Amino acid sequence: MKRVLSVLVLLGGGLLGPLAGQCLDGGGSWVRPEGVLFGEPQSCQRPAVVDFKKVWAAIPEVIRIKREHPGPAERDILLAKATARLKRAIRQGAYAGGYDCVVMKRAIQGKPPVPLADITREIIKLVRR
Repeated sequence: MKRVLSVLVLLGGGLLGPLAGQCLDGGGSWVRPEGVLFGEPQSCQRPAVVDFKKVWAAIPEVIRIKREHPGPAERDILLAKATARLKRAIRQGAYAGGYDCVVMKRAIQGKPPVPLADITREIIKLVRR
């Protein structure tokens, strides 16, 4: 259980950085920078939100890690695949729904510029493909 939690912390802060690297220009005043998964929160017109824990728990590679407890090398490979799958699903979901910004639910720290659409279910469907 501790491994899974440490992996979530690592992913939330470290591995997802490149996912939002181009859009971390301050992160907007309504969302923490590390919670931006796609787009630019300062200038977004149609933002969306996802429950990151639910999405991460639905990824097949993450399920396999929890079920099989692989060694460090295999776990690293599975985490890389899971991260790539997550990035692809977030991008596809954002484009398909016409969202210009996607943020983590837990990263919201103020009032968004417009109401947020919760696209967690759509992203879960995409990560399971």
